Amino acid sequence: TATGYTVSMGADQQVAAGQQVRIPVTVASGEKGITGFNAYDMTFTYDPAALTLNTTSDSAANLTVEDNNGTVRVRRYGDTVALGDAVPLREALALESTAKATATSAVTLTNAKFDLDANSINFDAPSATITDADTTVKALWNVSLPDGFVSAAADGSTLVEDGADFTFKAVDPNYEYTLRITTNGQTQEVTVKGGSCTIENVTDNVQVTMVSKVGRTY
Repeated sequence: TATGYTVSMGADQQVAAGQQVRIPVTVASGEKGITGFNAYDMTFTYDPAALTLNTTSDSAANLTVEDNNGTVRVRRYGDTVALGDAVPLREALALESTAKATATSAVTLTNAKFDLDANSINFDAPSATITDADTTVKALWNVSLPDGFVSAAADGSTLVEDGADFTFKAVDPNYEYTLRITTNGQTQEVTVKGGSCTIENVTDNVQVTMVSKVGRTY
């Protein structure tokens, strides 16, 4: 039976170091008579130096996960999972992992088989077409800012590359702020007089807290 299954990986992600990453794997079918699937067998590769895989086998969900140092085989069988009409792409699996400190890894789908028969995955399931094989996960340092301060980046992001500088600013410039900056196990206090503040050479997550604020005199 022609199944016409196509499988794709989720979009690239930038996350804070230590944050959990969820990568959806979606499936669709171009065949009119195919409205769901019962089984799949997929193989992924990733860099274990950059990611820690959290997805594990789940007997209740009939899910088997075998991780061999960066090569993961995931198999599922059981009741029919509907593809859905309103949303043509159905999430078949979500790979959960934790991003390690400032490292980048491509999570690549190298092989995918989907089928209607719950048992056929063990015999002769047809290969699915992989339309988007890669999701790149990039871990960056995160800067936690207190209320009243925002990132000076054009997109407002509080994520920063390893070794780069990070600039933030006060929403209300009419105060003199005393801030406590903690990173790399060290803490220092700085004074911001209504303008911006730059943390140079960021090599760890940063926590910024407010100690005090005093109205400026003009």
